[in-house]
Amino acid sequence: MPRTQGQQAAASDDAERCLQESQKMKVKEITRPRMKIDELELEIVSKGKIREFTNWEKTSTVCDFTVKDGSGEITMTLWGEDIEKFEVGDKILLTNGFATEFAGVTKIGRGKYGNVEKIEEE
Repeated sequence: MPRTQGQQAAASDDAERCLQESQKMKVKEITRPRMKIDELELEIVSKGKIREFTNWEKTSTVCDFTVKDGSGEITMTLWGEDIEKFEVGDKILLTNGFATEFAGVTKIGRGKYGNVEKIEEE
């Protein structure tokens, strides 16, 4: 039996949603520094000590968070105002982020052009 236009539109929306879900990265896929992270959904497990630093331009703050998804945990570094936006237990979405390596440990961050935001549970 042929589908109506409404059924076709719903099927198309479902297919797009599945495709979007399948394109989201998982922590276990972050295997090396300088990897681009298109989209990563995470939960904050712990928030480290906020540290202050001064460079040639300004004084700011930095903090390491432990974050996880269903595939594993990783450290995410946030800077400045981003630190105060998030607490343990928050679900977040990192988009256009990247992986780095510091002292032999792979970490993730939002970088200059990325974004991290709190998401609501479905």
